[in-house]
Amino acid sequence: VLVAFGNQYPLDFFNAVIPATDFFFVRVILLILGIIIIGLGASVIIASNLGMGIYEAFVFAFSKRFSKNYVLCKYACDSVFLIMVIILRGPLGVGTIASYAFTGLCIDFFNKYFEKIIRFE
Repeated sequence: VLVAFGNQYPLDFFNAVIPATDFFFVRVILLILGIIIIGLGASVIIASNLGMGIYEAFVFAFSKRFSKNYVLCKYACDSVFLIMVIILRGPLGVGTIASYAFTGLCIDFFNKYFEKIIRFE
């Protein structure tokens, strides 16, 4: 319940600041910014070692367990979810494919930078 209230105010704020639009160019820019912000946030959380969301923790543990690159493991896990979306006929659009393709790369890009500055170990 607290999460719902905590998320409502930022959502209302951003809905007021960034109105819905049908302009393709604006939507592409917002998609790119969203992927960058998600990658930046996930990278800071991973590099700080102060806790992660369940999905990031799963992918991170998967990459450490099998000694594979984080991006490769993220693609593997995302592929499973993408296949489930296709099988269950869920919403599959340009944003889903772009997020699948670029979020892992974005996280990896920012990880290389933030691991050097934020590491608390």
